[in-house]
Order: sequence, then C-alpha cells, then structure tokens
Amino acid sequence: MSKIYGVGCHELDTDGNGIVEFNGSKFKVPYLLDNEKAKIELVFTKSKAENGRGNRQKSGKAGKNTAVKNTAAKNAGENVLRAGGAKLIELTKKSEDRVEPGCAVYGRCGGCTLLHASYEKQLSIKQNACEKILGEYGRVSEIIGADEPYGYRHKVHVTFDQKDGRLVSGIYEESSHRVVPVKKCKIIDEDANRIINSVTKLLSDFKIKAYNEDTDTGLVRHLLIRKGYETGEIMVVIVIARSVFPGKNNFIKELMKIEPDITTVVFNVNNLATSMVLGPKFENGYGKGYITDTCMGVSFRISPDSFFQVNPPQMKKLYAKALELAEIKENDSVLDAYCGTGTITLLAAEKAGKVTGVELNPDAVADAKENLNYNLKNTDVIKARVEFIADDAGEYLVETAQDKKSAVDVVIMDPPRSGASEEFLESVLEVAPERVVYVSCNPYTLADNLKVLTKGYTVKEIRPVDMFPCTSKVEVVCMLVKGAGKKSVAGKDVVRKNIVRKDVVRKDVASKDVARKDSTRKAPPRKWKAPKRAGSSKPSGSES
Repeated sequence: MSKIYGVGCHELDTDGNGIVEFNGSKFKVPYLLDNEKAKIELVFTKSKAENGRGNRQKSGKAGKNTAVKNTAAKNAGENVLRAGGAKLIELTKKSEDRVEPGCAVYGRCGGCTLLHASYEKQLSIKQNACEKILGEYGRVSEIIGADEPYGYRHKVHVTFDQKDGRLVSGIYEESSHRVVPVKKCKIIDEDANRIINSVTKLLSDFKIKAYNEDTDTGLVRHLLIRKGYETGEIMVVIVIARSVFPGKNNFIKELMKIEPDITTVVFNVNNLATSMVLGPKFENGYGKGYITDTCMGVSFRISPDSFFQVNPPQMKKLYAKALELAEIKENDSVLDAYCGTGTITLLAAEKAGKVTGVELNPDAVADAKENLNYNLKNTDVIKARVEFIADDAGEYLVETAQDKKSAVDVVIMDPPRSGASEEFLESVLEVAPERVVYVSCNPYTLADNLKVLTKGYTVKEIRPVDMFPCTSKVEVVCMLVKGAGKKSVAGKDVVRKNIVRKDVVRKDVASKDVARKDSTRKAPPRKWKAPKRAGSSKPSGSES
C-alpha cells in the first residue's frame, strides 16, 4: 500500500537527493531540492514485529529510507507497516535553483539525476559533498566547473530493443533491464546523437532486429560512438550477437552516404551471456579501426575498447591540475600507477627526467606503447625517458623500495572507483616519494585511502573537478607531501564531519555503468589478478 504526504526538504545527501523528515524518520527523495515543498508517496509493506519492539525500524540516519513509526504494534509477532521508497509526486513550492530539465525521458533513464538543478546549484551540491566526505583532511578548494555542461560526452553507448515490432535504441531504465528509447540526449555530443538515430533507422531499413537474450534471436545488441574532440574523427562500433552481418558491405556503403564524417566502422561480436558491452572479437568494416585525438599537445590512439576520458575539455583541466600539483622537476623520476593507456604518463613526460607507467592490463599497456611510439615519431613533447610495465603497481612499488637505485620522486595514481588496495598504499609509504597526487573518481574511497596515506603524508590540496555535469559524479585531485600531519591545510585541528550517504550503489549514471566500470571493455583475461589487489586494472570510465 502507499500513501501521499506533504513534506518540506531542508537538506540534500551527497548525491543531491532531497532528504525529508516524517514522523521522526528521514527519507531520500530523488529529484527534490532543498528549500522545496512537495507531495511524496511512501510505499508501505507489512512485516512482523520483532521481540515486541516492532513499532519502528532501526536507523533514522539521513540518506536512508527508514521506517515511519507505528505505535499500533506493541506485541511481538504483530503485523506492522514499514515504509519503503519515497517518490516525488508534486512540487508545491519550487526552489529558485530549479530549472526545466528539457529532456523527454528525464526521470526514467536514471541518467542525469541533477538535470533539474541549475548548473550553479549542481556545482554547489558537489562542493558540499566533497567537503562533507573529505573535510577532515583539510580545506576543499573550489570545484573546477565546466564551460559547457551539456553535449560533453564524446563516448556513448546505447542498447537496441524491439518496441511494437520496430527497432529502437536507447538507455536502460534505472534499476531495470528495460530499454528507454532516446532520440536525443542533452549530455551527448551533437554528432553522436545524430549518428545514433541514423544507424538505428538504417538497421531497421535493412530488416535487422535487436538481439533477444531470452529467445536467442535477432542480431544487434549495442552501438558505441567515439569522437575525437580535437581531430573530429568519429568511430562507430556495432555490437552483434553473431559473426555474420547480412549485407554488411551494402550497409556500410549506405551509412557512409548518410554520415560521411564517420572515420571508421567496426563490428564487434559479443555472443556471451554477459553485461559487458563488447565481446572479444573485432572486425574492421571501414577505415583504420581506431581514431586519434590530442590532449595538451600529446596524441593518443583510441581503439574501441581503449580508456579515454569522455569529457575532453574537462579532461584537460583535470590533468593540468594534477600535473600542476605534482610539481614535476626536470630530473624527477615519476611513477604513474594505474596508468591505463598512458595518458598521464605521456603528459608528465614533457617535464620529468623519467616516467614509468605501470598497469596490470596487458592490452592497455600495448595501447600505451603505441601512443608512446606515435608521439616519438610525430611530436616533440616527449622529453623524459618513458617506460610502460605490465605489472601489479603495488608489487612493482615494493620491488622499487628494495632497489635503492630506483628512487621515485613523485607518484601519480588514478585508481578505479573502488580505490587503491591497502597493500598498494602501504607500498607507497615504504617507497616514500616526496609528493603523491591522487586522482579520484570516488570521494568516499579517496577518504578511505587517505586514512592510510596520512600515516606518512600531509594533504596539501583537495580540488574537485566536475567531469560529469548533470550527474552526481565528481572527480577529485588530491596532493600529498611527505611528512605525517594531524593538522588540516589551514593548520587547525580537524574534526570528522557526519556524512549523509545514500543507501544504494553509486552508478556512473551518465553512461549507465556501475562503479565506474567501463562496460565497453572486453571481459578481463583469465590471467588478470583479483581486482582488489594493488594496481588492478582500472575498469575505466573514470570515465570516466
């Protein structure tokens, strides 16, 4: 059963959800802003009271959907009503920070959870969240916002489905496997939006149907678009469930007539029962099979499954801040842990004496070496000696600590959403570089990791960067200098702040990926080590 109640909202959790209080308990209400009043729906379920104390559920902490008091249940075993989720029904008083989302599927796809807030409000929400989560380690500097909060995603994937007998493309509805058809997404690049519609229509014209996992019928599963921000090169990857695509050559010919700006078309075969978008087999249908792009003067080769930040303008700001805080000197030896395809490694090579990129994923290391060779031949930005090593970053650091001749001056680390393992962090303390720069896509795991790092380091700066406008996600660059300190940046004793956390798994809503997972990457090879080990490969997306 459900009931409608009138409530007022006076606080937000760290993901920007409204927190309301009713009958002594607090509830999370998505899409509600502070200083707003609304009618909300509470869903109640019956359950048995426990030990004669069934009049309320445990926990009244903010950010969790807790139970409404029920004084009717006094005896053990008696049925009681417990409140589940809270849903926004109607606004009765709007905040001045509220704007029209301007999206036909807003609130259904679960992507842009902050699209109803002005961009200034979005930045404020993320700034406050970082202060709550990381404030005990020092003052959080002002967030670096985006010049353009819309149309920023230069990598996007959509899923195909059959609706009323016709092929559609879209995004999975939040917390479901149902596809929400999307004609235009506000945070996707304009060319990508157009090409998605063109490919979908052309597939339908060729009588190609969406793959159905339950019946094992149909062909197309996903569509991936990647675009170079500086070069304008465009890659189209069509993910199919079988190795044969009927009329492939004619299809490509027609597609190039409609979208002549496409640089390359790749077919990927994914016949596995998996949530991963890409399968292990690629077949180049047109062009080189990859695109290139540049960042701060360095060129990068981007394959269908390569990691590369989805918001290029903000990527420059993020990496520029990281390199600024690293304070790299001409003779410094720099270690880039979790280096992926070598983006930060090669950017750091313009200043350092030596840069070593360590990455557990051998495929990513192969891409990094390709990027290095390309820049050595075609640019003059690589000044340092550069080496890429396929290894566990933690184990590599331990070996480095044992070799006194292999000193490390700066460690730059950009781990996955789950953060770095304690083994890796302890190895950083053992190697004891002068400076550590931590690039994080999850402030919570950054806070956990800082508990270990501050045994030997003092936090000098914490700087949020808004890589994903209109979503709750935020990146943070943190600089640490050698020397344990119990004082904040401002020199005052720090007191841990209470954190209003949400009660569900954090999702990369802009790409529908979970836990910063780059769902376009291939399933990891069997020889990979367990993801919790130090230096495990970034599932991407910091996309990220």
